[in-house]
Amino acid sequence: MPRGRGGDGVRQVPAASAPLASPSYYERVGQLQQALRDSEKKRFDLEDKLYEYNKSDKCRAKLKCAKLKKYLKEICESERRARVRNQGYLKKLECVQTYVEHLTTNTEKLQKLK
Repeated sequence: MPRGRGGDGVRQVPAASAPLASPSYYERVGQLQQALRDSEKKRFDLEDKLYEYNKSDKCRAKLKCAKLKKYLKEICESERRARVRNQGYLKKLECVQTYVEHLTTNTEKLQKLK
């Protein structure tokens, strides 16, 4: 049902003052009604596309979240391995320092003996 600017959209004009409607008037009304139907169909199609886009956007967000979680796990694991490796290096460094201290004391003793 078409909407007008006021009331139900159809004006009632007394028969005596009503002009005779021409065929072009009915053609124009038909064209306008067809254009309205086309516009409504296009609007529904666009709403469907928007719904599908939003749905796929949620799906993309979930996939991105899963990918980021996996990446975070990889980073945490890499960090853990690096920490273990660095602790090993520190232990080796301490051993080298102890050995150097031992050599230094031995060198000092040898210097005294000379």
